[in-house]
Amino acid sequence: MSSDPTILTFATEPAMADVKNCFVIGPIGDEGSPERIHADWLLQGIIQPVFQTHFPDWRVERSDTIATPGMVSAQIINRLHDADLVIADLSFHNANAFYEMSLRHKVAKPIIHMIRKGERIPFDVIPHRAILFAHVHPNDHLTARDLLRAAVAEAIKDGFEADNPITHARGRAEFSDRASDPMKVLADEVATLRARLESVEISANTARFQAERALGIPPVVSPFELRTGFGTLAGPGGIVGLTAGSGDFRVTGSNAEGVTLSPMELAMREMKEKEGRK
Repeated sequence: MSSDPTILTFATEPAMADVKNCFVIGPIGDEGSPERIHADWLLQGIIQPVFQTHFPDWRVERSDTIATPGMVSAQIINRLHDADLVIADLSFHNANAFYEMSLRHKVAKPIIHMIRKGERIPFDVIPHRAILFAHVHPNDHLTARDLLRAAVAEAIKDGFEADNPITHARGRAEFSDRASDPMKVLADEVATLRARLESVEISANTARFQAERALGIPPVVSPFELRTGFGTLAGPGGIVGLTAGSGDFRVTGSNAEGVTLSPMELAMREMKEKEGRK
């Protein structure tokens, strides 16, 4: 194994042509800073053990460990374009990390989002599933490793298609350019139906909030957030936030394991919780 703890290699390392690359981006900070300690815990306590145990033919690299001489910015950009997989840590809302994440989104290759528990996921990427993790309880890293292992296994499957805000925007633009008039009419009808369904969902959530308030049940999300989409609240089942669509808002959330939930999944979870309280 390499003497550098931030680069994962193995004694029986396969031929370089067979090695796949995972590039880790996120806040790093100066030596000894809270950001560096956080980044090292994530890399050495969660990411590296997953690859060492379950994906031994992969090489894990972080931007501050690149040994090849040259311009650091160019090396990072090349890895964001060429790496088989990127893991993006969104903790601390680091500007460089978000810039690097957008470059990866542009090339439409596999990327896994991670963020520290208790931090707000920016609404532009709320629909993208993110793994929540922490360094508090002894089981925190074990839980995060299991979630990351499952995410990596899915992301490296043959035929996996990256899904992110840029691919969605480009897909809509290409569809608009190439679609026939009947297809555009059908797409408009689907969009209208979706907007109506989301409007009904917001109305139902508002009615539910009012009913729960009348019954003395603590709210998960306030009507103000339902109407505006500002902020997030910690509910009894996890973090609940809101994401903007085209002029409307949808409720999203995350479960105790840190997986982002869709509106339907969130509603199902709340129904199960209510049944458990009866």
